[in-house]
Amino acid sequence: MIGGDEISEGGLTPEEKAMSGAISSFKIYNSLTCDKMKNMLPYFLPIMAFASCDKKSQEVAQGNNAAACSYTLAPSETVFSVAATEGTRSVSVTAAPADCQWRVDVNARWIAVSSADGITVSAGQTLVGSKNLNFSYTRNPSNTSRTGTITIAERKYTVNQAPLPLLWEDDFNGTSLDLAHWIYRYPGVRHDGYNDATTVSVSDGNLFIKVYTDQADGATRHHTGMIATKKEFKYGKFEVRAAFVNQSGSWSAFWLQSPSIGKPAGNPQQAGMEIDVVETLPGDGRVYHNLHWDGYGADHKAIGIKTKDIGANSGNYHTYTLEWTPAYYKFYVDGELTWTYSDHVSQRGQFIIFSTEARNHASGSWAGPIPQNGYGSLAEAVTVMKVDYVKCYGLP
Repeated sequence: MIGGDEISEGGLTPEEKAMSGAISSFKIYNSLTCDKMKNMLPYFLPIMAFASCDKKSQEVAQGNNAAACSYTLAPSETVFSVAATEGTRSVSVTAAPADCQWRVDVNARWIAVSSADGITVSAGQTLVGSKNLNFSYTRNPSNTSRTGTITIAERKYTVNQAPLPLLWEDDFNGTSLDLAHWIYRYPGVRHDGYNDATTVSVSDGNLFIKVYTDQADGATRHHTGMIATKKEFKYGKFEVRAAFVNQSGSWSAFWLQSPSIGKPAGNPQQAGMEIDVVETLPGDGRVYHNLHWDGYGADHKAIGIKTKDIGANSGNYHTYTLEWTPAYYKFYVDGELTWTYSDHVSQRGQFIIFSTEARNHASGSWAGPIPQNGYGSLAEAVTVMKVDYVKCYGLP
């Protein structure tokens, strides 16, 4: 206390707090007079000056450190418009002084950052000093553009990636099959069915291919359908949105086939292949991906897989996709990769085909037996494939 009054520390400056602490340490609470206080000032002033100078030194040092760091980044452009192909861009960061720290942030999984010597830089990682960086982007697998950003030393770079180019499509928005692009394939008897145009229709934005039964010339006839493009396609991403309902003895498919399959045998690259992007069977929710080559006789060869049960025969729409390059086939269901095959790959153009078929298989094999009473009339038939669209995109 000074003069018997207590000194409150609330609102004291650091210098005043230092003085108060010093007073307490010298145990002068009640005995200190104003004259003695004056005599003690030479001891207190160095303490107060040290506290004040130390604080100001820290503030100046911190301010100088923030102000001292500068970054020069090249290139100066901050927006990159890139093709659907995979690629890499480089960014150089010059930091001064050499101990300056900075961060790298990435907001897209399809963009990766690495140092010039190939070491991966994680999102949020802090780097020190000058660096040369690469940021790479994967191929855009979709038909829509996408955007990602990278922040390097507080500069934001935007990557706008174009979609795959659309080469051809049919949305089936008319009232009949567009015969400028399609043909009715293999009309007449096929297996235990009879292919004809009566099974094929277009309405409500969909292609319909049915299986139905009637009587012709006193005999039972099971009508099936098959259409193919007039144009051949070689490589690309082929996508279909379709729904299937099959009954025993029938199956449906979206496939591509070479006009010269098996010619010559032993060379599927030159002769081409049958590529079954999706085959569906009655009572089976799985998707069948199959490949055939070397013709359909004694030299015939095939390989395929079945997916998990996705309800493929439920009448609900799913998306079925094939990526075909000179090096591989990749099959997708609803965007999920289901099979990759690269041992034999066709290197020639092939037709796009949609089909429903009927064959009296033994019970328990492939599609099973045709029902005794057939599939009902055209108006009553429920065995049908519906196709919302088919699209072909170019692959880089």
